[in-house]
Amino acid sequence: LSPQSSCFGSELNPKIIIESACYDSEANETILVLKRKIDSPDISEIGIIISNNQESTKFSCSNSCGTCTLLSAGERKTYYLANENLDDPKTLTITSNKCKIQSESIKNCNSN
Repeated sequence: LSPQSSCFGSELNPKIIIESACYDSEANETILVLKRKIDSPDISEIGIIISNNQESTKFSCSNSCGTCTLLSAGERKTYYLANENLDDPKTLTITSNKCKIQSESIKNCNSN
């Protein structure tokens, strides 16, 4: 048998944490704040999936290509993600190596 890649533990001990996620309706973008743990050298890319009840949009972040640059170990970074074809986003999910890391409800940035 060949060794299998496992997602076990990716949600229990996430190496990247969603600190906040909100939708700015005036700019039509989702503002995402991520923090990467210092002990996370094995992450070379992340996927960001923004969805509403009907559809979703995916962004890819890596050191070599993608729609955004991957944050470094120990870094906190804010991403501004355009919602060009997605109305009223509800949920944001981050993945790494095709494993789900964390999901978060998207709040409204424009309400206090």
